[in-house]
Amino acid sequence: MKEEIILRKSARQRLEVKASDLEYLAFLEQQRLLSVQQFHQASSELFNNQLKDYIFKNRIRKFEEYNFIRSHFYSNKFEGERFKYVTVGSKIIELLIENEFLDGSYNKSKIYKFKSWGQSPTQLKLTVVI
Repeated sequence: MKEEIILRKSARQRLEVKASDLEYLAFLEQQRLLSVQQFHQASSELFNNQLKDYIFKNRIRKFEEYNFIRSHFYSNKFEGERFKYVTVGSKIIELLIENEFLDGSYNKSKIYKFKSWGQSPTQLKLTVVI
C-alpha cells in the first residue's frame, strides 16, 4: 500500500488518507457501530493515532463528506444523554478491499444492516467492548 492516498472531490477539495486511517476504519467495519468517543479512544490506544479530540472530530466530518462513514446523533430527550455514533460508508469498503484490509468477496450490502437510524443503540441490541 502507498503511504498516502489522495482523493479529489473538486479542484480545491481533497482528502489525504493514510495507512493508519485505513487501519482504524477497518476496525470500525469489524465493530459495526461505535460512538465517536469510543472510535477516538480505539484509534488512539490500539493504532497509536494521537490526535486531539477536536482534530479527530474534524477528520470524522471530512470522512462523512466523502461517504467513508455514516453517522447519527442519539439523544435521550431531557435526560441529558447525547452522543454521535458512526458506522462505515459505501466508499471506504471499496478502498479497504483495494488495499487488502478486507477480502475481495466481502458482502457490501451488510454495511446497511442498521436500517433504522432513528432507533437508539440500545434498541439495536449492541454490545461494544473496548
